Amino acid sequence: MAPSISAPPGPGADNKSAVRDDPAFLIDFAPDDPRDPRNWSELKKWLQLSLYLLPEIWAQVISSIFAPATPSSAEAVGVSEAAMRTVQAIYLYGFAVGPIVTAPVSEDYGRRYILFFSVFMVGICQLPCALAGSIALMLPFRFVAGFFAACTFNSIGNVGDMWSPDDQAWGVNAFALAAETGAYLGSVIGGYIVQNIGWRWTFGAAGLGMALVLILLVCFTQETRGGIILAKVAKQKRKETGDERWYCAHEREVQAKSIRDTLTETLGRPIWMLFSEPIVVATSLYDGFNYCIIYAFILGFALVYGKLYGFSIGNENLPFLAVFIGAVIGFLALPAQLAWQRRCVRKKGELGPEDRLGWLATAPLFPISLFWFAWTAAPNIHWSSSVIATAIFGFSSHIIFVAVSDYTAACYSRFAASAVGAQSLMREIFSGSFTLFVVQAYENVHWKTAAPYSGFGTILGIIAIILSLLPYALYVYGPKLRARSPFCVSQIQESKERKEKKEGLRDVVETAGAPPGAEKRGAGASA
Repeated sequence: MAPSISAPPGPGADNKSAVRDDPAFLIDFAPDDPRDPRNWSELKKWLQLSLYLLPEIWAQVISSIFAPATPSSAEAVGVSEAAMRTVQAIYLYGFAVGPIVTAPVSEDYGRRYILFFSVFMVGICQLPCALAGSIALMLPFRFVAGFFAACTFNSIGNVGDMWSPDDQAWGVNAFALAAETGAYLGSVIGGYIVQNIGWRWTFGAAGLGMALVLILLVCFTQETRGGIILAKVAKQKRKETGDERWYCAHEREVQAKSIRDTLTETLGRPIWMLFSEPIVVATSLYDGFNYCIIYAFILGFALVYGKLYGFSIGNENLPFLAVFIGAVIGFLALPAQLAWQRRCVRKKGELGPEDRLGWLATAPLFPISLFWFAWTAAPNIHWSSSVIATAIFGFSSHIIFVAVSDYTAACYSRFAASAVGAQSLMREIFSGSFTLFVVQAYENVHWKTAAPYSGFGTILGIIAIILSLLPYALYVYGPKLRARSPFCVSQIQESKERKEKKEGLRDVVETAGAPPGAEKRGAGASA
């Protein structure tokens, strides 16, 4: 079935005097329209999502693939290793600011073409980095690559395009796992490239990988943004009829949006929320620190498994496979959270934002994994013990990422894009900055113990203990914080109105189905 097109006014209508936004000319999807991405089969939805997740995975691979190349590349271009780490950090800084441009463009003009262009730019920026003879040439191209790589995270928008809010859990879960998978596997790939064909090929492989991803996207993806599909239908209808009054709602929304509105949503409001909203501050710190640990491992594994245990450059990053396995187990734990949410609905009649924090009951595993890793990475303890700790971290890290994002979106509803954008901004800035000093911290903050890197590892564990209290605090005090938030008040009021409307509707149905005189008899008995 094609998109439904409302019948225009009859032959006697005066087309010249008709208003352009006459509802009779509105084009929208019919209930079972096969062109509506939400009506696609589950198989088609998952095939499309898998394709859209590929560039996200590879963009994250690029964020970590260069880490094993730091020593050899620093020697080649004549700078210190500390200076060379800015090449990795600046990519993440680009990732932080990229959504300011790429997110609204994706929302307004469609997912596919901005993604095609962004993937092309990320890939092409790898060439000058591979050929560079100085760090000064690498830095600007790495920043530009990170800027456009941020567009790959718009795959979370594909989830919203294809599934209704009540059915998005597995899609969001897959989005999170894809981001983590790329970051974990990048170092493994990079280690073997450096060991076998040299550091410059970390950029070469990154570029070739993006080229392959681009080919797959161009050949097999379809547009998932419903408004863009309708806009094309409206454009075709105007062309066929010569009547400019045909339109769709998305076209009007784009026309009404100013540059100021866009900057407010993508930059101004997220930054304001980072300083004014306790929930956003707390969740951003928690999620940001979680990602800092990922990049602490990306750079720290070379010290622990390379220097301490004597692994080769290729093998020293293999423990990331354990982190990945932990993340997959976290991914598969979603049914437990969904069961908890169903229980909450049965008990309270609705699902509150705090109910989405249920699986953060596992929060203590986060600091436990960090202490375990810090104190068992020692010459007199087998390396497998610390690897088990990294798997536990992978499990807890995945749950933190998904639960925090889900909770924030539920709290802020209409302002969810800005709130989650604030988290993303802090996450990437924290991660990029962490890479600049984490190796020095591991080497210089130490105690006289058998575990040489336990000093800095213990500090990380203590911070993790403090942050792991946040889910419990938010579960208890979250409703009070939301009641004081100007951004959340409107969401609370909307929920209240929906509940009252639902209860009123139920009363009407019950009254309509009762026998004649039942209401009066009930009133008399009560009297």
